[in-house]
Amino acid sequence: MLARVFWVVCCVICLNISNALAANEPYAGAIVRKDNSFTPNADFSPNNLTDIMPNVDKNEGEQEIYFSADEMETEENNNIIIAKGNVVVTRGKMELTSDRLWYDQKKDILVSEGNVVVKEEDGSVLYTDKITLSQKMKRAEVDKVKVIMKDESRIWADRFVKKVSNNKQLRKASYTACDMCEGKSPLWQIDARKITHDAKGQNINYNDAVVRVKNIPVFYLPFLSHPAPEVKRRSGLLMTSMGSSSYLGQYLRPTYFWDVSDHTDVILSPYFTTDKGVVLGGQYRQYFYNGHISAEGTYLEDDGEYKDKKYSKFNRPSKRGNLFLDARYELNDLNEKLIEQAKHMDDLVQEVTKLATILQETQKTREEHGKKIDSLEVQVTQLNATMNTLKWVITLSVALFGGVIVFLITNLIQLIH
Repeated sequence: MLARVFWVVCCVICLNISNALAANEPYAGAIVRKDNSFTPNADFSPNNLTDIMPNVDKNEGEQEIYFSADEMETEENNNIIIAKGNVVVTRGKMELTSDRLWYDQKKDILVSEGNVVVKEEDGSVLYTDKITLSQKMKRAEVDKVKVIMKDESRIWADRFVKKVSNNKQLRKASYTACDMCEGKSPLWQIDARKITHDAKGQNINYNDAVVRVKNIPVFYLPFLSHPAPEVKRRSGLLMTSMGSSSYLGQYLRPTYFWDVSDHTDVILSPYFTTDKGVVLGGQYRQYFYNGHISAEGTYLEDDGEYKDKKYSKFNRPSKRGNLFLDARYELNDLNEKLIEQAKHMDDLVQEVTKLATILQETQKTREEHGKKIDSLEVQVTQLNATMNTLKWVITLSVALFGGVIVFLITNLIQLIH
């Protein structure tokens, strides 16, 4: 039954492809140019859908709005400025050009009409016939908008609204990264009834999304959501894969990404098969400053063709699995650190050796000084003994001399009498 449905769907798609290729007419709203070549290879970048009128940096504060035109009128009663001819409006690094402009200063509403072109700082260009801006040009409403992004991808929508909260919404929007030529459809494009950018939740939501190849619908999703470009990592479901093999039969493989931390994640990817039941699978990854480690494996309880036989005969147990490990670590930095530490150790050993030598020399000097001090002490002792002896000799000499003087004086007195 499934095979019949598959063949019927293939026949219908082939019929639509043949009819579309035979017609080969440009579709409504297509951006065409006179060029005989186009680029079939291009990458899909969902962040382009959020780059229309990007958010104003809060650090820049309130920027002034400047006008210039060939003719300008002011209605003083209503505080309305009317500009005509080569109108140019600038706010910061955003520039708007048009044929006519009305600016209500009281309500802070700016309406621009006629060949409206809005050039953003990043290089993207917006084309429309009428645009309404308000609240310091932070809120925008545009009908029938076409945008050429900085990477040459194209977006067009029946209506585009940007709110003060930086939430953006596109109605009946289409996106393609392919170059287009006159009278030809792009190689692929994505259409959606509504595309919403939730700035606070950092999500991009699609309603009734259709993937077209050469303007032929090949895939449809009633609802699709994925993180906004500013989200670097987040836990959630990844793209589901499907296929078939001679051993597993047909299988469906959903994948869940678990963001454990900034440097660690786990991927759970079981197989739901027609022949072997559920095959568990997963992967663990962790990154370090100088390397990483990865472990990946599967587990299977096989109750198939070998159920009633001895598994040892086939060397295939009923419960089995596999595990693959991959690790890498950069040793260059470690070697450099070890070499640097060894050099420091050598320098430290040299300093310690020098210090020990100085201590030994100091000890020798102290010993020599001690010997000299002992010798001086002996000399001082001997000197003291000599001084004491000399002191007694002088005392005896003085006493003897005094006695002689007294004797002489006495004899002299007697002779005088």
